[in-house]
Amino acid sequence: MKFFISSWTNFKNHALASTGGDGACLISAGHDGMLRLWDPRAVGPDPVASLAAHEAPIRSLLVHGGAVWSGSTDGTVRSTSLSQVSVGSPAR
Repeated sequence: MKFFISSWTNFKNHALASTGGDGACLISAGHDGMLRLWDPRAVGPDPVASLAAHEAPIRSLLVHGGAVWSGSTDGTVRSTSLSQVSVGSPAR
């Protein structure tokens, strides 16, 4: 677990959320405008999915109704359906 934590902090994240329940994922976001989904049971430093969400740093996250809501310093709030996230999608 120590390896996972040290890798996560290298992303300089500003926000963290959890989907909760069985099979929960952690969702991180930060200065690069990317959302990253993590499986806390996985071994290794890579997220299970990454997607571009904003043009500026993401400062807030909320998981509600099967979607991740993200707020950014670019002045936008966006909703991303978790059902549309492709696990194993490469970071962009």
